[in-house]
Amino acid sequence: MSLRVQPTRIKVLGREVTVLSMLNSAGARGLSVEQADGFDVEVINQLHVPTAVHWHGLLLPNAMDGVPFITQNPIPAGKRQRYDFPLKQAGTDWMHNPLRPAGAAPAGRPHGPTAGGSPAGDGAGRLDDRLPLDHQWRRLPQPQQPAGARGGGRVAIRLSNKTGMGHPMHLHGHVFQVVEINGQALAGPLRDTVLVPADGNCVVILAATQPGIWAFHCHIPYHAIDGMFTVLRYEGAEPRFRQPERMAATIQDPALPL
Repeated sequence: MSLRVQPTRIKVLGREVTVLSMLNSAGARGLSVEQADGFDVEVINQLHVPTAVHWHGLLLPNAMDGVPFITQNPIPAGKRQRYDFPLKQAGTDWMHNPLRPAGAAPAGRPHGPTAGGSPAGDGAGRLDDRLPLDHQWRRLPQPQQPAGARGGGRVAIRLSNKTGMGHPMHLHGHVFQVVEINGQALAGPLRDTVLVPADGNCVVILAATQPGIWAFHCHIPYHAIDGMFTVLRYEGAEPRFRQPERMAATIQDPALPL
């Protein structure tokens, strides 16, 4: 199965415009696979700039996550890359380019959120680790220091938002349970993104069973572009592709040569 990333002409209000699209082998949008068959897709880059595809919400090997300069190099113009892994979940998920959206521009310097290790509150059970996410989010291209975790245990993360708007914080390659919002304990659902309330905080717990280096960021595109982006790095994970400065430059100007 293939997925072609290419320019496409469409009509909007009677005018022809060029957009960027991802089309499957039949020339249609989307991919449909059977869980038992696993995921085996070749991404073909027919753009004039590098690209990549992130398979949002899937539990997959770190090398298959599709994030440039964290889990792979970008796919150069005219080249292709295969993604092949077993499917642990069934359902509907989405895929997207994790590089800068077309036309997006860096906004002003954000002032949060911060994140820190914390007990998880009543009823959360035994924790094996607490993440030291106590740094400020900074504007790119100033790279973040990664948070660290030991594999095999349970980890609590407290996310503290010191801004006047909510931030949907997304951790790649994991699902977590929300166990506290603004000091109130709860048994929340499993998810991969949590909306940290404005001027508030929340605590999530995850099973640290996915070794590697994983992107962790706000999913409002211009916030991630402006620096609300870090990584969760497991102890012993080899930073083979991690180049924060090059990722920052590519996000802010995807036409830059690699």
